[in-house]
Amino acid sequence: MLVGKVIALSIGKEKSFTWKERNIQSAIGKEKVNEAILTFDGFVGDGVANTAFHGGV
Repeated sequence: MLVGKVIALSIGKEKSFTWKERNIQSAIGKEKVNEAILTFDGFVGDGVANTAFHGGV
């Protein structure tokens, strides 16, 4: 049996940012939470902006 400890969990939705003079969508601005609800589809309130590279289906 594997046992582990969660040190930190950050959750957030994608937002618009300006990077290199371009508007992009990113979920990089996630915030640490003390508790979260995990469903089959992921954490409630969490999002991935670029599913091609970050856990997309």
